[in-house]
Amino acid sequence: IAGAERAGCTMSYYDIDTILMEQEALPCVLQTDIIKLGHLDASRNETSLRQGAKLELPLWIAEPLKARGFVACDTPKAFTPKIQESLKADASVVNLHTHCPAYYEFGLRLAVLSHTADLADLLLNTFAKRYTDIMDLAHNAHNEDTSLLTRKLDVLERRLFYAVYEADNMYQRWLRGDSHRLTKAASLAKKRKL
Repeated sequence: IAGAERAGCTMSYYDIDTILMEQEALPCVLQTDIIKLGHLDASRNETSLRQGAKLELPLWIAEPLKARGFVACDTPKAFTPKIQESLKADASVVNLHTHCPAYYEFGLRLAVLSHTADLADLLLNTFAKRYTDIMDLAHNAHNEDTSLLTRKLDVLERRLFYAVYEADNMYQRWLRGDSHRLTKAASLAKKRKL
């Protein structure tokens, strides 16, 4: 978990996928009364939230609240033991996108938040198992509708798929001789008149 930042898993402030991932709801239980924020729970008509109240908060606000001891976070539906067991059994058939569009990034942030190395290991093993399938799909997706091929993939896996797909298409064009050839610049082709 500590090496996530060194491994290139840093999230960009302006990255739309990161912004959307941080909007994912995280079930939380209040550890203290919170005054004048009753509007956060639309199901109640109270002006304040009482200790023990259950809320679903976006990740971006749940992280600092947990760090300050105001909330305790529960496991979101996308990471229940049932789903974790299905990932361990056969990760390639699980539709990660329906559980959470940014499954790996959200899971990594959740692992850091809950100090759980098991979740980080599960994410790594899941990605490793699905990696070869994604590479195979991308290399063999010529003249196919890629939206159908990528519908079960999360954001990170889709990025990988399209990077490999584009690289393979460029390589195939190069093999056929369709790639761009170097030519003399038009300004160099003209003869100077004295």
